[in-house]
Formats: sequence, structure tokens, C-alpha cells
Amino acid sequence: MVRAVIVSNQKIVSGVSTNTYFINQEYTLPVISLSTNPDNFFDDEIGIYVPGVNYDPERNNPDSSGNYYQTGSEWERPVHIEFFETNGEPTFSQNAGARIHGDYTRRFGQKSLRLYSRSDYGVSRFNYQFFNTKRIDDFNRLILGDSGNDWGLTMFRDGAMQSLIHQLGLDTQHYRHTVLFINGEYWGIHNLRDRLDKHYLETHYTDWIGSIIPFLKDKAVITKV
Repeated sequence: MVRAVIVSNQKIVSGVSTNTYFINQEYTLPVISLSTNPDNFFDDEIGIYVPGVNYDPERNNPDSSGNYYQTGSEWERPVHIEFFETNGEPTFSQNAGARIHGDYTRRFGQKSLRLYSRSDYGVSRFNYQFFNTKRIDDFNRLILGDSGNDWGLTMFRDGAMQSLIHQLGLDTQHYRHTVLFINGEYWGIHNLRDRLDKHYLETHYTDWIGSIIPFLKDKAVITKV
């Protein structure tokens, strides 16, 4: 993993360019490379991946404390995402935000990460067809999941169960097994998932919502409050 800037007269005059290179390495799964300042994940004060200053050994259940249990925008950290398909080709590269995702599983060695696209990071969407089981290529949020309470076991049980009912036309989370690297270090297998939230409704049903709102206005169903 290489991150570089242009320096002129001892001043940085460009943005950060990030590229990950795999030398004599081949994977049968897609690969995701996350790059960030190491302090963003591993510093005791601000790192989201460590017990850090928020770990409380005096609690009845100290493992439910720690930096990785903190939530909200103040615990979102900037990252750069690169996605490599199974043929090794880099197909997606974008700045984004990352937070720890989940509840009990935050204490596990491999943690789930929630990825945020924002205009503040340069692009307000993840525009790529990550899942070959659905046609959508427009996402606001993605999850790199540790498979929840199935972590350390099959690590795909939840994704597999949801895939069994995709054909019913229900809103289910799709998934792909991926190999994750953080700052060039192998971080094991994570399940790439779409996230069911208000942004899911926006990206998956925009056409439907846009077509029904004029109809509702015409019927005087929608009124100003």
C-alpha cells in the first residue's frame, strides 16, 4: 500500500493518492484494501478499533466498554477504500468514513466496520455493483461484517440464510465474502453487506417514491404541516 502527495517548496500541493499493490499474491475472493492514518484505528485516544481510554476495568462487564463501543459521528474516521475483483483488477477506489458496527461483536478480535459515503469525502455515493445477486450499483452505506455471533465459526451463516429468500422479492441483505487488508496488513475474511436503513430506501426505491408523490399530491393526501 502506497500513499503519496506532491510537495513543492516544503508545502503539500496535492491531495493524497492511494494505491495498493499485491506482489505474487492471488486470491479467489474479492479483496478490499482500507488505508488510513494508523492512529484512526489504533491510537488509545482516538482509535476506534482498540479498548483505549474508554475501557473501564471496574465495570461489571468491562468488555462492553472501550473505544470500540463509542458511537456517533465523532467516532467516524476517514479511510480510503480500494476494491479488487477476483481477477485481481482494481475496480473501485474512493475516500469514505468508517465506524465500528454492531453490538456485542464489537469486542471480538475482528470487528464489523460500517462504511459511509459522504460528499465531505469527495463522493456522496458508492457507485459500483458490488453484489452480483442484485442490480443496484448505488449505495450510501456498506458493512464489512465479521458475521456477528457466527464469528469464529462458519462466518457466513447469516448471509447464507438471507440468500435463501432473495427470490421472494423481500428486502434482504446481500453479501460477498471478501479478503480485507488494513494499511497493507491482512485482516482476514469479512462479509461485504448492504445496510438496511433510511438510505437503503432512498437508493433502492427512488423511482417508485418519485412516481407516487405526484399522485399523492394530486389526491390531496400530502399536505404541508
